[in-house]
This record gives sequence, structure tokens and C-alpha cells, in this order.
Amino acid sequence: MAVIKTDTFAISRWWLKSGLSSVAQSPNLFSKDQLRDTRVQLIAGTNQLTAIKNWMLAARLLENDGHRYKLTRLARRIGEYDQNLENANTWWALHLSLCFSERSEPYPSLFRVLDPVLRDWSKWAAVADRVRVQEQLSGYADKTVNNDLVAVRGVLAGDGPMAELGLLEFREGGEAVRFGSPSVPREAILFGLALAKEDWFPSRISVDFSELTERSLDHFLCTTPEGLREYLRAISRSDRAPGYVTFSEQANLNSVEFGAELRSDRMALALLQEGSASWM
Repeated sequence: MAVIKTDTFAISRWWLKSGLSSVAQSPNLFSKDQLRDTRVQLIAGTNQLTAIKNWMLAARLLENDGHRYKLTRLARRIGEYDQNLENANTWWALHLSLCFSERSEPYPSLFRVLDPVLRDWSKWAAVADRVRVQEQLSGYADKTVNNDLVAVRGVLAGDGPMAELGLLEFREGGEAVRFGSPSVPREAILFGLALAKEDWFPSRISVDFSELTERSLDHFLCTTPEGLREYLRAISRSDRAPGYVTFSEQANLNSVEFGAELRSDRMALALLQEGSASWM
């Protein structure tokens, strides 16, 4: 796992919107020979440009084919259905994409170390200490992780673009944090399950429920283990999600079977196209 490398800069709605539209028009946007024009275009300094690019890579919106940067399918879908990034479900898609990304630390670790059951307030400094010792951050300097935590908090708190999702709650000027109680769209749950299937269990058609919670899917969806069970029960019974997920509960086994139609590109499309708005 790799860190985002933000140099403390949080991504803003405007920067991300401008970055998406600009890369679509000019794949060489972040190349060295275009750096001066890009700074003017995005109204950003050199370090800020690097942070914008790294946030887009972390959220799986940007990829490099070895010659230039280009938008991913998720980025193109967002441009098609919500180019101004005004829909809450767009930010749910980005949140989950960051949670599963291979280069988005310490974003997912922040959610891993918080307690969704007790939802007790924790001092930010103590949370940062727990994040820094996560296995996924082994080998990274404390300063690097701390800088990225500042940027992540800037996205989730205050005027940050994800603040109104209510994923986390902050008080004391951001110096205390706990899980929020967001309204989680059904399509976001399916998108999260599809990402789990493809990223964690690519060669399996079923897993035990405990394997999902051991990898913190409940944390990423800002719910408890029992809350995740309830989501799975509802989806498994729903006529609106045929063949996506089957949840079987027995005495000593709780099995989650992934359907062939549970694909992240399809679930992302449903989230962006059909999901209900869920701002707090």
C-alpha cells in the first residue's frame, strides 16, 4: 500500500472538477513541459498540482499508461453523470474508491482505527498515533503520514467536499473525531461489495461474513458488523438487486455469495445514475 503524498493539501470540489475536465481535454496536463500552463489553468502552485494529481490517482480517477495520464472508466462515468460533482452519490463512489485503492493511505486506515460500534469521541492526536502504526503504513515517515492525515481531515471535515456526507463527525476544531451516522445508499453498499469481490477475493464466488468485517468493509460503509448484516439481508431479499448478492445465515456459517452481475463498473454506474441523494 502507498500513501497519497498530498503535502497537506486537501482536494477541493473545484480542483477535482477542473482536473477531470482538463485531463479529458489534455492528457498531457501533468507533464513537465506543460506545468506552467497547468498552474494557471487550475490556479494552483507546483506542490498543489502534485497533490491534485495524487488525489486523482488515489481515487482511481487517473491512470498512467507509461506515456501520459488518462481518465479511468469511473472518472469518465462521473464526467457523464455529474460533471460538477454536486451529487452526494458521486462522493460516495469516491469515498469507496479511496478505501479500496492501493495508493490512498492513510485514508482507509483512518476508517479502520475508529470504532463504529461505540462511536466514542477520540482525540485526533490519538487517532493519528493509531493510524501511523497500521501495517499498511509500515516504512513511511511520521511526517509523511501526518501531512496526508491533515489533507484527509480537510476533505472530511469543515468545508471539505465530503463533510456533508456525514461519514465522520468532528468537534473541537477538528481535534476530536468519531464515526458519523450517514445515510448509506443501497447502490453504495453494492459498489462496496463489488470492490471487495474484485480487490480482495477475485477468484472466489463466496466468502464468510467474517472475512468482510476482518478487512473493515463495515468501517468503510460507516456501519457496525450488525448493520452490515442488515444491509446484506435486505439486498439478498430485494427484487431490485437480483443476482447480485446472496446472504445465507446458518448456525455456524454466514455465507456471502457474489453473483456474476456484481461488477464494480456496473455498480458504480448504478450509484451515479440511479442512487438517491444522501447529503446530511
